[in-house]
Amino acid sequence: MAAFTLVPASYLDMDELTISKIVYFILLILSLTFHEYGHAWSAKKLGDDTAERMGRLTLNPIVHLDPIFTVLLPLMMLFGPLQGSNIGICAAKPVPVVPWNMRKPLRDMMLTSAAGPAMNVVLALFFTAAYWFHTELRGIDPFKLSSLMLLQAIRLNLQLAFFNMLPIPPLDGHRVLGYFLPRGIRETYYRIGAAGGLMLLLALMYFGVLARINDAFLVPFGRWWGAMLMPGDLPIFY
Repeated sequence: MAAFTLVPASYLDMDELTISKIVYFILLILSLTFHEYGHAWSAKKLGDDTAERMGRLTLNPIVHLDPIFTVLLPLMMLFGPLQGSNIGICAAKPVPVVPWNMRKPLRDMMLTSAAGPAMNVVLALFFTAAYWFHTELRGIDPFKLSSLMLLQAIRLNLQLAFFNMLPIPPLDGHRVLGYFLPRGIRETYYRIGAAGGLMLLLALMYFGVLARINDAFLVPFGRWWGAMLMPGDLPIFY
């Protein structure tokens, strides 16, 4: 799952803004595909080949697309009536995982859940290296559209990793946190379910709580990422 943050429109003219939205949509599908592949790969390594048998252990984005949450909703938020909305969640089709096929179901489900966000961190590292090569070695202006799109790719994947590690179902973080909870508390925690968790997420978005969490944790982390991995103070998040 992901929320939306685009390059500020003030940085771009109208043509560049349209191009940036198209590129963002492509980056979103790519990043969600790698995220789901991470889940499928981890499950396979830990003993469950369900995703592989269903054709989901692949980087082919088509098999991971959800027509509503991967295509329609993002397009509506980029080009349609939901532009500028502070509520919007996009997601790929969840990878099927059967816990009892795994060697240690509780532990292995936690590791498989964490593998998706971990894959987005790997992508963020890749795009950081690409940004450095593009701006430092090739000497491209950091405010050129190509540079801003690489920066957008870093931002998107860090957001995917952070957002999915929130401990709210159906996000990956709820399985990670659940592993460390005492059994009785864990069972109660899991009863929230995906539907209840999704309603909670939408409420947190509507009332601006997720934005405040973002400002408190992700923005400082983005500053650290930019300072540690790039020359100067790279503004990962605005």
